[in-house]
Amino acid sequence: MIKCLPEYAILRYVWRIESLHQQQAQALTPKQIKREMDENNKDAIIASLKRKMKKLEEENKKLREQLKFSYAEVYQRILGNDC
Repeated sequence: MIKCLPEYAILRYVWRIESLHQQQAQALTPKQIKREMDENNKDAIIASLKRKMKKLEEENKKLREQLKFSYAEVYQRILGNDC
């Protein structure tokens, strides 16, 4: 035999169920948390690689300048010895 509940009790249960549904919808699943962590990790790796690339490009530029001067010195020595 099913008891009849007063309307306020039914509304209270309905409200409770709805609030639990909302809480559950807002909670992240472990899969979502992992995906978010992976995204953050990926962003950190990308930023790190960009910094490293910039540093290497600057180093490469300096080395190319040094190489130009070294070529000039070698050229001067060759000309100096032949003249």
